Amino acid sequence: MLISKSLFVDYKEFPKIAWFKQNNLDKYKWIKWIEDEETSENLIELWQKVEDLIWEYFLNKEWLVKLDVFKDNSAKNPNDEEDEDIYLIQDNYKLKREANLKKTIEAIKNKEPLIYQPWFLIDWLFVRWDYLRLNKETWNYDLIEVKAKTWVRKDKSFQNTKNKWKWNLENKFLSDISFQKYVINKVLKQEWLPELEKFYYAYLNHEFKKDWEINVRKIVILDEVNIEKLFILKSEDDEKDIKINDFLLTDLVIEDILNKIKKELILTEEDFNKIHPFTWSKYIEYFWEDRIFWTIYWKWLTSAKTIKELHYNWNTKLDDLSIEEQELFNKSNWDVWSARQYIINYLESKKQWKDLIDAESIILELDDIKYPICFYDYESCSVPIPFLDYVWPYQHAVVQYSLHKVYEDWKIEHFWWVLTWTWEKTVKQITIENNTNKVDSESEKVITWWYKDLLDEFIKDIWDDLDKTFIVWYKPFENTRNKEIAETFPELKDAFLEINSNTYDLMDIFKKWYFYSLDFKGSNSIKYVLPALVPKMSYDWMEVPNWLVAMQVLNNIIEWNIVWEEKGKQIINLLKYCGQDSLAMYEIYKVIKNRLD
Repeated sequence: MLISKSLFVDYKEFPKIAWFKQNNLDKYKWIKWIEDEETSENLIELWQKVEDLIWEYFLNKEWLVKLDVFKDNSAKNPNDEEDEDIYLIQDNYKLKREANLKKTIEAIKNKEPLIYQPWFLIDWLFVRWDYLRLNKETWNYDLIEVKAKTWVRKDKSFQNTKNKWKWNLENKFLSDISFQKYVINKVLKQEWLPELEKFYYAYLNHEFKKDWEINVRKIVILDEVNIEKLFILKSEDDEKDIKINDFLLTDLVIEDILNKIKKELILTEEDFNKIHPFTWSKYIEYFWEDRIFWTIYWKWLTSAKTIKELHYNWNTKLDDLSIEEQELFNKSNWDVWSARQYIINYLESKKQWKDLIDAESIILELDDIKYPICFYDYESCSVPIPFLDYVWPYQHAVVQYSLHKVYEDWKIEHFWWVLTWTWEKTVKQITIENNTNKVDSESEKVITWWYKDLLDEFIKDIWDDLDKTFIVWYKPFENTRNKEIAETFPELKDAFLEINSNTYDLMDIFKKWYFYSLDFKGSNSIKYVLPALVPKMSYDWMEVPNWLVAMQVLNNIIEWNIVWEEKGKQIINLLKYCGQDSLAMYEIYKVIKNRLD
């Protein structure tokens, strides 16, 4: 059995996910897609840019030129490690495998200063590392793992001292680096080469803000993994005093885990489940099925002890629960958000076979609405290495908005803008042909230059109505973007903070169970509420069907990763998608008002 780093870490984190990987790869990939959404080619490309950035960091700081071991002998996709575990052992890949392994050892023996993508395989334990850097003090190699993240540690216990924390590596990262150290050192010993010297994680500094160009020395954090140390390097110019204890897994512990993997992953699912029974959490990983809203596994029902007890009594459907079993979900001092309330709503709605509407509570929720109501929605770019000025890694920079302004006589004005990227500021009015969501007044524009210009236009569109009501769906997203804008651009601060103070989250009516329908399938997401209340509106026909696709298209447009002939078409697709989001909120609001009347 081939045991790779990913298989080892999966088993250490949650054994059943490792069993699926070894025995049913399709289910494993489905689970990873549900849990991590790591199937996007766009994301893989972005992560590759981070690895390239780390090389640029070493080139800039130490003048190190990398030797790419993987380059000439790569297989299907060098970033798809899950597939690599399969084809690595196939006979038709044997020559490439052996070539990569041989090239790695040769590079180490030749004391290459920086080795990229080195391979190690021994006793069917496989490791592919990001970088090996020659330590000029000892002439041994340091091991550097790249993460396209802004963290690898958790603040586990705040110490009551200014600027001091105790930050330890996340457990999965400890398992990751422990396994790789174990395998690589075994290979080095076998080849009579010195063992690894130091271990690092390289990742992105979340405090870095782009200003014209990327300063590689400030955006990269090179964090040494150690048994104990008193500081962490945040960037070239910034250190924070912290206390760290990185207790890596010992060789004995690793060998014990490896023995368990070899014995357990060859078992049938039934026998494996006897060793690792369901403990209520990680439902998808254990059963590989999505959680169904009419069962005890639904996401709102989070009482671990209760779910475990009912699961092992084979009592999983909400319809079959006795009053006493329903009361197991009670929590003191909880209101209508409680798990018990969800069960009550589900059973009552099914019994009466109609929607449940708490009209009094909804009227109170909407009592302070002031016209014209501004239904608005943002679309954003979020990338590890920012390409817009004054943006930090993974910040959601607002590059598109749609605003439906609804007056008391139900007249509607629609403003929608999208940012593209060029070296000249322009504002271009466009027309969307065959616009099925057309309202009384439409203003569709494309703006170029930089994203503050887009924000200025948004303020112009709502300037006379700043004291009126703004409605969004899932307020934390838009409100957080507005706070970030206020911090970045002081001249816009008052306007965007006033928008926040006058914002109402339409999702609250459904999140608080004031409006409950079986057609929502237990969710308060607009993806479920909209088709239930406004069947005529759908995202199925759209070229941009969801926010993730929208973000990828926006990234490609702004970074000029899309051919000119396609650019205009994609801009129209983005405007249609974002425009439907804000209009959808209005249509749902209108249904609520009609139901109340």
